[in-house]
Amino acid sequence: MNKILLYFCLLFSLSLNVYADDYTQIIKDKNINIYLQKLTTFEYTKKLSNDLKKISFLTSQIKSINITINLHNKQTISYSNLNPQSCEIGINYNLNQWNKTGDIFNSFYDELLFNTLHEIGHCYLSRDVLLHDIHWIIPISQEKKNQINKIIDESSNHIIRTCPTCSKDIIFNQTPLKIVYHEMYADTFASYFLINLYNIDIKPLINFRKNVFLKNNNSLYPTHFSIENIKMDKNNLQNLSNILEYNQKGFLLYLNKMEKI
Repeated sequence: MNKILLYFCLLFSLSLNVYADDYTQIIKDKNINIYLQKLTTFEYTKKLSNDLKKISFLTSQIKSINITINLHNKQTISYSNLNPQSCEIGINYNLNQWNKTGDIFNSFYDELLFNTLHEIGHCYLSRDVLLHDIHWIIPISQEKKNQINKIIDESSNHIIRTCPTCSKDIIFNQTPLKIVYHEMYADTFASYFLINLYNIDIKPLINFRKNVFLKNNNSLYPTHFSIENIKMDKNNLQNLSNILEYNQKGFLLYLNKMEKI
């Protein structure tokens, strides 16, 4: 199996324990379903459902979105299955640590919406980009494309090893460039809609990602290279090539910064 795809499969499988609990479907609206543990109340589910209806134009690419919210997880984590046909998303929080602010955004709901959009972005980009060369839509030479694809392929051959003494840790020998590309796209996807559809300021996200990168440039989320350049464009929301263009330009900036190219 492609090692990059293996990483996402491991991440998804390690999170499947949330399905062992007893869930009930609390929101069902055309292609959006939200599930929550029985006997658990969560004030934001209806608002989240209504906000996600605003991106209903994505249904030609993403057939269904199924979101499971777990408020009793040991840690905050979100994940998806990278499948645009049936996008399975898990949003996990530790209810005991939960408060009205998030880890990144000042508003907990803004962070919930961001995490959900981020995972939808993973589904939209899908696993195809992990299995094949990047399809470039920005103007770069064929020589540059070949150079980048070679660097990505070489790094992908020896980036992942699993922890020999534990069952849940995945350790990287070096920064996995295709995972960086996928995470950058997911952040860019979410940020594009936060700005243009929900009027949410993404400066906290930019600062958070930038600070993490300054401390550790092997971060999987050097996404400030793309998201800090997003412009407001409310009249062209359905042209998702804009998101891909922002992402690819940011990815090139990142590769240059890391002196990969």
